[in-house]
Amino acid sequence: MQFEYGPTLMADVVYSHDKEKFKAELETQVEIATNYALEVFKATIADKSAPPDATEALPAFFQCISRYKHRGFAEENEVRIAVLPAAHNKKLMDLAAHEKITLKQEKLRKFRESKGECIPYIELFGFSDITLPIEKIIVGPHRLKDSRASMLKAMLAKSGIGIEVSDIPYTG
Repeated sequence: MQFEYGPTLMADVVYSHDKEKFKAELETQVEIATNYALEVFKATIADKSAPPDATEALPAFFQCISRYKHRGFAEENEVRIAVLPAAHNKKLMDLAAHEKITLKQEKLRKFRESKGECIPYIELFGFSDITLPIEKIIVGPHRLKDSRASMLKAMLAKSGIGIEVSDIPYTG
C-alpha cells in the first residue's frame, strides 16, 4: 500500500433483520467493543490516567459501525469499502523516529460542502481507467432522487453500470 491506513475492510453489510448473519459476523466484534467500553468506564471511575489498550477494540468497533444497517435498506444488498486513513501527528512521528519506523504518507483529505457543513473524505481510486465490480447503483431515498439518478446515468453512460431509484419512501 502506498498510504498509511488504520482499519480497513471490504465486506457485505449486515442488515438489522438478519440475526444469523449478525451473530456469525458481528457478535464477537460487538462483545470486544462493549468490553473495551466497560474497561474505559472502570478506568475513569478508578481515576486512572491511561485508558486501556484499544488495539483489539478499535478494529472491532470500526467493523460494527461500518457494516450494520437498518433492514429497510436490504434491497441494496450493499458491499462496503471502509477505510480509516492514518493521521500523522507530532507524537506519532516522534515515536516512529525513535523506533526507526518509516511511516507511509498520509492519504490526502478532501472536503465538500453539504447543507452548510464541511464534510471530509478521501478518494480511494484517483484514476479514471479503473474498473470496479459494480453492476448497479440504487439511488436511495432523497427528495431529489430522480434527478440524482439522471445525473448518475449521464456520468456513467459508458460504464455499463445500471442505475435504479429505490422504492424506499423519502421521509425527510
